Amino acid sequence: MALVIILSACIYTTGCFSSGDLEAQRDEVISAISAHRTSFDNYFIVYTIGIDLWNIEVSGGSVNSRVLRTQIAREEGFLADVSGKHRQVSASVTRFWGIAQTLEGNEGARASDIAWNLRVYDEEMWNAQNALIGRLSSLRQYLDMVDAGKKDAAEALSYLESANTLSLDAAGAIGRADAARIRAESG
Repeated sequence: MALVIILSACIYTTGCFSSGDLEAQRDEVISAISAHRTSFDNYFIVYTIGIDLWNIEVSGGSVNSRVLRTQIAREEGFLADVSGKHRQVSASVTRFWGIAQTLEGNEGARASDIAWNLRVYDEEMWNAQNALIGRLSSLRQYLDMVDAGKKDAAEALSYLESANTLSLDAAGAIGRADAARIRAESG
């Protein structure tokens, strides 16, 4: 109990962390982001294949919902890995933020700027991930309509439109995240 109190007091008191602590934590964040981006890149390979598959199926006379549901399940598996890696990014960014807030002067200002950009990266990648999960939900709802014999119904087509919109939302969030990451790495 005494150790917890001492550690808590140290965390909330300026001067408990040094720039060396910050650099070590920054290295941890960069490593977590690298693993996360690798996972996201792997997902995008599956996503790209899926887009081609969807375009072929939807433009044809009939839609093979079994094939497309398999593609959805495949993407969900990759997004689960992305989600796990994202939790590591969030934890690392939170620790970096905590250390940055204890530093003073120019070093503290620089660390706070880096921490802010890392938080923006974290939040925008979370937004992208959620948009992609929402996209899969919309596609699943479209397939439910197809299976009910309502492939060309306005509601079915609105699910496809929603999936496209969510893909664009994810792309925008990833762009903002990448810009924040670049600012953090150059800070």
